[in-house]
Amino acid sequence: MAKKIVGIYQITCVKNGKRYVGQSKDIKRRFNQHKRKPPARMVEDFEQYGVAEFEFKILEECPPPEELDRKETAYINELHPEYNIRTEGQGMSDEGREKLRKLNTGKKHPETSKKVKCVESGEIFSSQKAAAEAYNTTTSSISNVLHGKQVTVAGFRFEYVDGSPSETRENRLLKPVRCIETGNIFPTVKEAAKSVGINSRTISAALHGQSFTAAGCHWEFADGRPANIRPEETRKPRRKPVRCIETGMVYESIRAAANSIGVCSTTIGHAVNGRYEKVSGCHWEFVDKRSHKPYKGNPQQKRGKVVRCVETNNIFKTISEAAIHVGICVSLISQALHGKIKTAGGYHWELVKENPAPIPVKKLPKTTAKIVRCVETQKIFNSVREAAESLGIHSSAIGHALQGKTKTAGNYHWEYLTA
Repeated sequence: MAKKIVGIYQITCVKNGKRYVGQSKDIKRRFNQHKRKPPARMVEDFEQYGVAEFEFKILEECPPPEELDRKETAYINELHPEYNIRTEGQGMSDEGREKLRKLNTGKKHPETSKKVKCVESGEIFSSQKAAAEAYNTTTSSISNVLHGKQVTVAGFRFEYVDGSPSETRENRLLKPVRCIETGNIFPTVKEAAKSVGINSRTISAALHGQSFTAAGCHWEFADGRPANIRPEETRKPRRKPVRCIETGMVYESIRAAANSIGVCSTTIGHAVNGRYEKVSGCHWEFVDKRSHKPYKGNPQQKRGKVVRCVETNNIFKTISEAAIHVGICVSLISQALHGKIKTAGGYHWELVKENPAPIPVKKLPKTTAKIVRCVETQKIFNSVREAAESLGIHSSAIGHALQGKTKTAGNYHWEYLTA
């Protein structure tokens, strides 16, 4: 168990140099508390700069807890920390208490203090907390209903009294969006996606800064809501010039190189990223060489499958080797092998078993049928069953007559016919 550190600590904002001095019987735990909920005067700077811009430091360890008040007061008087309200240790003066009360009053969250109304009953409450107490639920549940995260709480809906827009679930789904390039406005993201023929998540990703564009266009909310649009300057260059090492030819992009030699661009990409050794008999590299990865062998070759090109009868140890030879993607040959497409690279493909297991020969069961003869009619049957079916009696009756258990079967005597 970690030892608790008792003493005086200091928190400094790196951006503006302001400080806070405090005391604690477990400083590490207090640091974690401040990171989640900073002191009142530090809240604004915490929100503006973030916790990463604050330095947490232990000023002095005080094993006797009785010394904490005196030490804290001494450091406050010496350093004059800007974030501190009181100028003494643990105890607080009337003036300091009044400052703290005013500060805390002014820092109330505006949304939690707004009046809310129950839609069904029409009751009005001074705050979300009052509504939660009246309906025996939590404040967070009321807030979730007001912000559209859930439809009802305890079977009731709530809304703000002063006309503030409560973002109901319907409002969250019905967000009009605008295509910046064309200026077209769509009532929802889904409608916009359907219009341009893409998935709605693609447009949503562009609106929330996860991607730059969707369907080649930029998007924004049409009702004035701020969209977290990703700045273009953070985009990595999409085209990197590549060079064929053997010929020395330089192409402006992987796609241009692939089009020039008539192969799939993915294979060139694999070659410059170290997954393939060669494509069309040549080595490839990025011109700047900064992003180039040397070929280290394909780890998939160890568990590769032997394949054959039906037309040329060439056999390859792995699908990757076949793909490199033909200059197409591995996935295309794999799809052809699994019957998803008919050909890959203009050829048919099949798997080859190096040591095919011998097909087991199905052995015919040994027959136990014996030829029998009816003594009276002298008719011969190949088996007891055949004789029984001919006379319309049970085969066991003829069997009993043959074994001497009964004299006749079907009013006839029976005997085995030996060769």
